[in-house]
Amino acid sequence: MGLRRGGRVPVHADRLGRPALGCDGARRGDLPGPRTGDRAGRAGGARTDEAGGATARRGSRGVRRAETRRRTEAGCAPKPAAAPQAAAVPQAAKAAAGARQVIADGHVDMGPNLSGDSWTIRIKDDRTSPPVWRETADVVLHAKDKAKITVPAGADFLGKTGDTVWVLPQTQQAGLVWPGWNTQHASVVSGIKGNVTWTLKGVNGPGRFALFLTGSFGKADVLFDSTKPFPQKLDIPLNTHTHGNWAFGKPGLYRLAVQMSGTTTAGKAATDTKTLTIAVGDSTDPNAGFGPGSGSNGGGNGDDGSDQGGGGPLPRTGAGWVLTAGALGVVLVAVGALLLLLVRRRSATQTG
Repeated sequence: MGLRRGGRVPVHADRLGRPALGCDGARRGDLPGPRTGDRAGRAGGARTDEAGGATARRGSRGVRRAETRRRTEAGCAPKPAAAPQAAAVPQAAKAAAGARQVIADGHVDMGPNLSGDSWTIRIKDDRTSPPVWRETADVVLHAKDKAKITVPAGADFLGKTGDTVWVLPQTQQAGLVWPGWNTQHASVVSGIKGNVTWTLKGVNGPGRFALFLTGSFGKADVLFDSTKPFPQKLDIPLNTHTHGNWAFGKPGLYRLAVQMSGTTTAGKAATDTKTLTIAVGDSTDPNAGFGPGSGSNGGGNGDDGSDQGGGGPLPRTGAGWVLTAGALGVVLVAVGALLLLLVRRRSATQTG
């Protein structure tokens, strides 16, 4: 057996006269290390000479067959199959699993979801693709000072002319959260008959709250106003997506007790009450909106229509305080009358 050109060490040959390869793909008798010669089959360990190079280029199937035959002739053990990798968990599903979110920019909607007999109000977060439906307890909307406007003349439902209020507008603006409401979830469209009723049961906050639509000629259509008696109702057709102007009279935390109700195609009433939390103003810490009083411990069917919020029933701003003040007045009058009666009895006893 002679030497190859270049002074190489002897190379073993197979029965066809081709260089014989070891289990690691190297020519038997070659020294380990990088090679500067034969380029054929360098990747994958299936090195061939010129006679076998054309065959190796016919496709990956031919390469695999040649490699299998070579390893068999060399008495090599088969390569173990690669272990399957675990499927990646979708990011959207992770994000929805109890991750608290302060949302100060981008598009969100409030709307119901129906799963079997469970009817739940959630927040659709469109900042991600695909969108994520989040629990109301995990979301605080933040209306920053960029939302401040001056009350124009004729907008008495916002306050006095010239007052400063915070308005999240009906049309989207960069740098402001853009909240809306919808009845477009597939489970609702297919599982509910008739309208969905949105009820505002109460508002807890430092100032006045109003939700209104602006018409084509600038006329305001006021949907909710915290100075009016509660509850206040709005009927929403199925497959509806709407945005309005959310107005707040003062900075601070606002908690809105919202209820959505409908009737399933099976004729069963579905009702859920949740708390929608909004932090108003740059000076307000939105993280203070999480915890007791945020979201709801309820869910599913609250057919009695009661507020199932984790913090209990919400105090009402506006007309609601009149009832509280009236009740307090009655109590004070009763206590005064009782004291007067006791004084008179004591005087009569001393005179006798």
